[in-house]
Amino acid sequence: MEFTRTWLFLCVIALSAATIAVTFICLAYALIKGSHSISNLIESVDIKVHEAIETLNKSITEMRMITSDISKSSNEIVENLLQISQDAKTKVSEFNIPTPLRYEDFETGFQETLKFMELNNSEPNAPENHITQSGYSLWKWQEGQRGLFRKRKLEYEKIKHLEDIGFKWIV
Repeated sequence: MEFTRTWLFLCVIALSAATIAVTFICLAYALIKGSHSISNLIESVDIKVHEAIETLNKSITEMRMITSDISKSSNEIVENLLQISQDAKTKVSEFNIPTPLRYEDFETGFQETLKFMELNNSEPNAPENHITQSGYSLWKWQEGQRGLFRKRKLEYEKIKHLEDIGFKWIV
């Protein structure tokens, strides 16, 4: 939108400059021909320059009105999109879908793994896409730990905790 405003403004200025240039060309031609007295020519040029300035002012006023309408339309569109977004959030929240807990926290993931082991014959490795009863994405957390291990970004202490409970790095 800023490009459009700039373009319109430059067009108006160019047209006004062209009008003034044509006026001066006419003045120069009249002086060369000697058909008018200098005072008549200056008066004529003065009238033409004032007309050009008046045209420029009208064009600028029209341009401001157009750009203000564009700005209003843009603001209305943004407001409508924000309202639609808010309405969508409200509708989704009406479904009461539990939000899964984040899986990045090591201590939470480790504790969830220990709970999983109690329920699964001491097996620490959760099956693919396993989510605990509390809504924790245990499998994603464990895969995250495996990824950090492969990238050599998992701290030694965490590696030791996981290996002590029988956690497998490759499943």
